[in-house]
Amino acid sequence: MVAAPHLADLIYTDNWAVLALHHLHLLTGDRAFLRSRDRALRFLAAIQDRSPSPHFAGCWRGLYDTRAGAWGGGDHYEGGANSLYSGWTNAPIAWAFLFAAGDGDLFAPPNPHAST
Repeated sequence: MVAAPHLADLIYTDNWAVLALHHLHLLTGDRAFLRSRDRALRFLAAIQDRSPSPHFAGCWRGLYDTRAGAWGGGDHYEGGANSLYSGWTNAPIAWAFLFAAGDGDLFAPPNPHAST
């Protein structure tokens, strides 16, 4: 649970919400979901970690402080500045970027031409 509106939770909220917005647009055709997805993707692209650390560069950590403009929470919350959940935070965000770049979704049938 996020303790303040300026803290972006990338463990339970923003990372999964962007996927939900993508799929809601596919399900309903409502472009409002598409616009919201694109806004969320722009936010996620803007906060992608640009740290010189090889452990964090290019990832999304657990909690982003929009007031400070940095990964934060002071490690007082799950997902603080040193939290990194590669499969839980980064995978759904990466899927959302990939789906937005093409026409994929979580429920696409297998590609019969893909090599196995």
